[in-house]
Amino acid sequence: MRKTVSSPDVKKPARAALTGGVAVGDQVFLSGQMAYDPEVDGIPADMDAAAQTRVIMDNIGHLLAAEGLDHGDIVRVTIFLTDLGDLRAMNNNTALHHRAWL
Repeated sequence: MRKTVSSPDVKKPARAALTGGVAVGDQVFLSGQMAYDPEVDGIPADMDAAAQTRVIMDNIGHLLAAEGLDHGDIVRVTIFLTDLGDLRAMNNNTALHHRAWL
């Protein structure tokens, strides 16, 4: 059976039909996480890659917790960066949650 994964702690645009993820059987799939801020209706212009990564990793944690999981249960991660100069900041903040990803 398939169900939508969500958390009230994860902010997303109200106008978009986005879900945090889906749970199918004993697997949970999360996708398209971003550092959305409802006060600016987007990603704040002054939010650097490190800050965005922190928000995204916190959001992922909230979604996993809604299913009784945590970052240690993650099997695979795909991350897209628009600027490879942000790789170190992203890696440093991702590592705070799960060293095995790196």
